[in-house]
Amino acid sequence: PLDRPDGILSSVEKLALTAYHAIHQTKLRIPEELKLITFSNMKIADLLNPPLSTISQPAHEIGRECAKLLIQNLTKTPPIPIQDQIITIPSKMHIRRSSM
Repeated sequence: PLDRPDGILSSVEKLALTAYHAIHQTKLRIPEELKLITFSNMKIADLLNPPLSTISQPAHEIGRECAKLLIQNLTKTPPIPIQDQIITIPSKMHIRRSSM
């Protein structure tokens, strides 16, 4: 068994680019030895070698849903506490070679 992870999920693209650099310095091969994926669909993802897999989150839709909840609360007299609820807004995964 390996004494290291077989993949990295980066929370932001800046960390993914840093990970690319660090992985290349260690001579590990992406994706054969270490897979890499990040949130945000940065424009240069296709230009990296290998192209970087990304997950796009719909920021506008997330903001719109949050604003709806806030406006609903602010327009009530008296304001009522915002109730916990789960709102699912699908993300989109862009599979490229870095995670195959």
